[in-house]
Amino acid sequence: MDGHIVYYPDNFQYDDTPVFSEEWLWREYWDKGLSVASISDECGVSQYYIESLFVEYGIPKRKPVGAYLSWKATNRITGLMQSGKLSTERTSIELALYGELDRLHIGHTPQYSPQGYSRIYDAFVHPDILVEMQGDYWHSRPEQQIVDEHKEAWAYDHGYKYAVIWECEIKEIGIGQLVADRILIHMKGKDNEYSS
Repeated sequence: MDGHIVYYPDNFQYDDTPVFSEEWLWREYWDKGLSVASISDECGVSQYYIESLFVEYGIPKRKPVGAYLSWKATNRITGLMQSGKLSTERTSIELALYGELDRLHIGHTPQYSPQGYSRIYDAFVHPDILVEMQGDYWHSRPEQQIVDEHKEAWAYDHGYKYAVIWECEIKEIGIGQLVADRILIHMKGKDNEYSS
């Protein structure tokens, strides 16, 4: 347990309960896959205390496949984004996609959340294509793969076309070719300039 306990300042009224750093808690829960119960047992604190740290730090909890975020969780995430505690910065691969779509004059909405669904897709290409840009590190994590599979299934179940572009593919093939192969192909047959 050495190296992951942060103590309250001397001028603060406190008990002997240690505060665990956000980074350590994230690593134990997401990277090692420990449950809240396991973490609390290991540290000798209550599950309620560990749960309160998840809320304080804004650490998302694992959900089973098919689970939706509640309105309370969605509001919490929105609040974190507005307060600056959760990044709203676009990744370099998202920016590459938006730039290519702009260059081709293809109508799109960045960071799109379909009505009735609490997850956000990296882009919605008009009229019916949901696009996900997947960074090699983040989207290779098992817990993120579960989320990605759910988002793909939801898209198809609700009549959308779905395109995924990986970071490593952009480096190897280039964003222009990937947009043509993964997005414009879905637009074939529509009444637009990309019809064959």
